[in-house]
Amino acid sequence: MTSGQVTSGQVTSELLDLSLGCAYSAALHTAARFDIADHLADSPRTADALAAAAGVHGPHLYRLLRFFAAKGDFREDDEGRFPLTPLAEPLRTDTERSLRDCVVVREKAAFRQSAGHLHATVRTGTTASESLYGVPLYDHVAADPAFGRAFHSSMAAFLEALSDDVAGTCGFSAAGSASTWAADAAACCARCRGATRT
Repeated sequence: MTSGQVTSGQVTSELLDLSLGCAYSAALHTAARFDIADHLADSPRTADALAAAAGVHGPHLYRLLRFFAAKGDFREDDEGRFPLTPLAEPLRTDTERSLRDCVVVREKAAFRQSAGHLHATVRTGTTASESLYGVPLYDHVAADPAFGRAFHSSMAAFLEALSDDVAGTCGFSAAGSASTWAADAAACCARCRGATRT
């Protein structure tokens, strides 16, 4: 679609949709936290059946799934059931190259609050982590063992999911053991850390 074909209504709709990105992220975190994709792995389920399996409130879960339906993550069939879609597949914990841990860690305060302080970063030139915690992000990760474990788990999931692209970009071997991947990931993170401090 060219710019001349875009109507003011489309512009308004798209901009408002972008402004709700934080709500979409929160919805993804919630679905990942309660392993909704895992509960759909075997067969489609209604929202009530999903809620019973996940231990959550049925009506609110239904509203969440309907919100996702507009994005394509989940969809409702004619029988009121929600099948697992290709877009939601990586949220499973047992699938190859799962992104579940990567999505879950994004709900941690260090990420949520950093996003909320982007304006300060733009205004002052300091990183959001330095504004919030007084130290760069990697130092904050190192100082919080629980967050550090979640962060590194998410990075491992991210690298595994994008292994082919990352291998080419960062110079990793195309295949290797878990320990090789860990070493490569650590080296990549170290290079990224150094780059953010220059």
